[in-house]
Amino acid sequence: MAKQNPLFDSRQAPLPYLSIARSHHIGAAFCLVSALSGAWMVAFYLWTGQTRQSLDDIRKSGVLEAVAVEMPARLERRDGEWRGIEHEIAARFAAELGLRLAVRTVAGPGKVLDALRNNEAHLALNGASLKRAADLGLPVSRATRRVRLQVAYQRERLRPRAVQHLRGRPLAVVAGGAEVEYLRGLRDEYPWLQWTEAALTHEQLLREVHEGAAALALAGDDVIAVNRLHYPKVQVAFTLSDLGERLPLGFALASRSDPELARLLDRFIGRLRSSGEMDRIADVYLGPAEAVDVYDTQTFHNRVTSLLPHYRNWFLQFAQVNGLDWRLLASVSYQESHWDPEAKSRTGVRGIMQITESTAKSYGLQTKNLHDPAPSIRVGAKFLADLIARQPADVQPPDRLWFALASYNIGFGHVMDARQLARADGADPSRWSDLRRYLPLKQQRKWYKKTPRGYARGREAVTFVNRVRKYYEILSFMEGG
Repeated sequence: MAKQNPLFDSRQAPLPYLSIARSHHIGAAFCLVSALSGAWMVAFYLWTGQTRQSLDDIRKSGVLEAVAVEMPARLERRDGEWRGIEHEIAARFAAELGLRLAVRTVAGPGKVLDALRNNEAHLALNGASLKRAADLGLPVSRATRRVRLQVAYQRERLRPRAVQHLRGRPLAVVAGGAEVEYLRGLRDEYPWLQWTEAALTHEQLLREVHEGAAALALAGDDVIAVNRLHYPKVQVAFTLSDLGERLPLGFALASRSDPELARLLDRFIGRLRSSGEMDRIADVYLGPAEAVDVYDTQTFHNRVTSLLPHYRNWFLQFAQVNGLDWRLLASVSYQESHWDPEAKSRTGVRGIMQITESTAKSYGLQTKNLHDPAPSIRVGAKFLADLIARQPADVQPPDRLWFALASYNIGFGHVMDARQLARADGADPSRWSDLRRYLPLKQQRKWYKKTPRGYARGREAVTFVNRVRKYYEILSFMEGG
């Protein structure tokens, strides 16, 4: 059994680096050292004339400055805007303070720590190991979430199934990343463990695994899951720790940051976690990865090249008319028909957008033209836009889109029935994370008899939404702006 690494113990205290204290004596010593260190730092600032970054001054500037490295799921540029779990958490925190979040990216984790030590940013979104940051005396927030570190390999190569299988097979890791700190913690138990630090991003590292340039890589399960959408040859060999240890993620702050900023940040993170909002934020970015299927993902990649060009202009045209993202419309179409204009389902829906005869008639499309891709895409785009607009006012983006997609598949009324079941059961009927648990109940007589519209294949609707989200994520990456 692997030796427990205290920093990555899932039972650790809210402040990750405090979990190192294993007894009252160690804890007291740690507090004494911290106090003396704090006093020394105050004296140092007075002697050098340096002062802490006042929260009032930050508020006057109107900007919360963040430094980070680009990393899938956590921070990435998409269509000219920053997105990702840690970015959204920081942006919401900044908004609560009445500030705008400004992000500056750097080449690697070492540069992140340098920026914080030199007080060139107020906080780091990611990239910096919390243990390394704490060792350098930087303030560290409580954990926002925890991830498992997994070994990734290319599916055409020999799969290692346990840490013992890594003998003579070095791991590739991002230089200076939190993964390096973790591996160092395993050296006492596995002195033969080897790794190479690559001056790459996590996305670039996993692309090398996909292409066969790197045999094995170590990264967080969230990063690997999202990258598998884009690099389908990447597979998970095993989770590195047999003990279920998780790597804490959070924010490191500048060396001279105002303690009040750290206190407010910890309180904000606590509210997100206790309310369940942290999980909902994570679902926005990690949800598409739940539907990963190697064969399906590879097939989609192939058909983006071979089939999509025949219909791209129609997706672009009718998406623009209806205020939609053409990649979303194309993703709906792929899930419905795999971009086959002649497709016909067992329920009688037809065409590239799988339009019912009643929907076609209501939008002025003659049923004889359902197999014509252009009018089918036109009606599908209008129908989807109308469904988005039709969702109840309490359903906010991005949940509003997921509700609309479920309505496209199963019908608006059945989605409203599922909302009714959720509300009666004490769940939040305006959240997709809750609604997707109640849609499948529409297939059970115990539940559907309580609803106005009765039986429906609710599980299929959840699958439909998951797959559209997956295709949309892949297509947005491949056809990104």
